[in-house]
Amino acid sequence: MNKTAEPFFRERAPRKPRRPSSELRTREGEDPRVVLGRIIHRERIRLGISQEELADRVELDRTYISGMERGLRNPTFMVLLRLAQILQINPAVLVQIDL
Repeated sequence: MNKTAEPFFRERAPRKPRRPSSELRTREGEDPRVVLGRIIHRERIRLGISQEELADRVELDRTYISGMERGLRNPTFMVLLRLAQILQINPAVLVQIDL
């Protein structure tokens, strides 16, 4: 008997690139995450703090802060609230994006 054993795990299709593409765009045609990232960056610089310091205060990794500032991360509502508190701004400032 010549049995060909099937593999226990099946191969997965290759993953798509990490950067998610959003169909939602601003009036200027930008990804809203990029606009949010610019706002976070601007407010962080206004306070004169580094990504590392902001990350420590928000209890996130520095690379996550960097990813948000570059529009690569999609932060949760609770992260946005913590960011607003640390950056000393109204949370609405973070989502004032013209769609």
